[in-house]
Amino acid sequence: MEAVILAAGLGSRLRPYTNKVPKAMVCFKGTEIIKHQIETLLSQDIEKITIVTGYKSKILYKFLDKTFPKLKFNFVENKKYNATNSAYSAMKVLHNISSSYIHVNCDILFSKEVLNNLIKLPKKNVISARKDITLKDSMENIIEVEGRIVNMSLRKSKHAKFKAFGLAKISLEALHANINFFQALKKEVQRQENYFGLIRMNLGKIDYHLLETNKKHLSEINTVEDLKNCKFSLKG
Repeated sequence: MEAVILAAGLGSRLRPYTNKVPKAMVCFKGTEIIKHQIETLLSQDIEKITIVTGYKSKILYKFLDKTFPKLKFNFVENKKYNATNSAYSAMKVLHNISSSYIHVNCDILFSKEVLNNLIKLPKKNVISARKDITLKDSMENIIEVEGRIVNMSLRKSKHAKFKAFGLAKISLEALHANINFFQALKKEVQRQENYFGLIRMNLGKIDYHLLETNKKHLSEINTVEDLKNCKFSLKG
């Protein structure tokens, strides 16, 4: 299995931490987020890693080359990072994926246990999720039935109990469905669409299941507030 890390964005909501480094290199308890991600992927023998870069890409290249000198990353640059969203970044590489893969947003902290469970869960498409969180609009709110995701929305609902996180196992079938949906969009919509928006729109065609975990095993560092309040355990 291989992994794709989306690390092109500006990380504007993490300023001033992203003034000099890309979002993926923001530190949590002294460890860069992407360093933690790659070490966790390696713990599950995932060495084929594609990274979509953009904002301050040269700084990220140098850091990863120095930190993991024996690894050969596949770097792909989204030069339009300041005017596009994660779906556009993902499309830079998904055509080259030939099997199921692990999707990783660069602002996600996840434990070895969560990644191992994600891989081993006998479902083709799995999104990591948490219930121990106050759901809000603009989050990926999940409605599920017996573990299957029946609806995902950016608006909170009395029926939604989980928040989806940017760590998922995506099958080749689902990948192709996401590519096809993206290609059918108008150009201006393509630039603004989030990758999970493609998943959301394909829920009627592709089955997705959730993997439930908690704040010690899965967290998102998307804002300065997230960074200050994060309860993730690096030892988890």
